[in-house]
Amino acid sequence: MFNFKDEKGDLRFMKAAYWSKINSLELVETEIPELRDDDVLLKIAYCGICDNDMQIITGGYPPLQPPKFLGHEYSGVIEKVGKNVTDFKVGQRVIANMQDFCGHCWYCHNGLEHFCANKNTVSGAFAEYVVTPQNTLEVLLHWHHNTTHIFFHFHHLQT
Repeated sequence: MFNFKDEKGDLRFMKAAYWSKINSLELVETEIPELRDDDVLLKIAYCGICDNDMQIITGGYPPLQPPKFLGHEYSGVIEKVGKNVTDFKVGQRVIANMQDFCGHCWYCHNGLEHFCANKNTVSGAFAEYVVTPQNTLEVLLHWHHNTTHIFFHFHHLQT
């Protein structure tokens, strides 16, 4: 059993779903991801399961192979912010986009971020915490505990 806190009393470990092999998703104890300067640490509130997750877990999406931490449709509360994060603060309720767009390529400069030549997929939210780049987040306008009533606004993703 892990000691979930470090010598300062900060959490060090969390529980997460780990895709260890095809058709196997295990609940494990693992370290909370390291916070980088441009990222935020979220305490996950909700993480959706989509048909892509099921395809991935059963081996039906060959580009992704285990082992991996999965979960890419999520919302949560900001626990910590990196030193370069200026648009978000601890305690804010946010929703995340699974795509981390570069913001520099032709597609990003022309409002076609979903075609970004340098995008990265953020994953790992089938967990208690996830670290995500600040540019993937939007503050939730309304927060209800019933997941069917979560309303949000992605102004930069509207076409």
